[in-house]
Amino acid sequence: MRITITLPPAIEDQLRVQAKATDKDINTFVVDAVEAWLLRRHQSHGHPQ
Repeated sequence: MRITITLPPAIEDQLRVQAKATDKDINTFVVDAVEAWLLRRHQSHGHPQ
C-alpha cells in the first residue's frame, strides 16, 4: 500500500538522519518504525503477539 503524508521539514530531516544512521533507505526506516510502534501499542493493550 502506498501512503503519502506531509511532514514538517524538521521531522523529515530527523527521519533521514535516523535512516542513514541505521543504513536504511527512508521508506524502509519508516515502515520499520511504524511496525515497531504498532507492535508496542498492541502489546501495551494486553494483546498477545
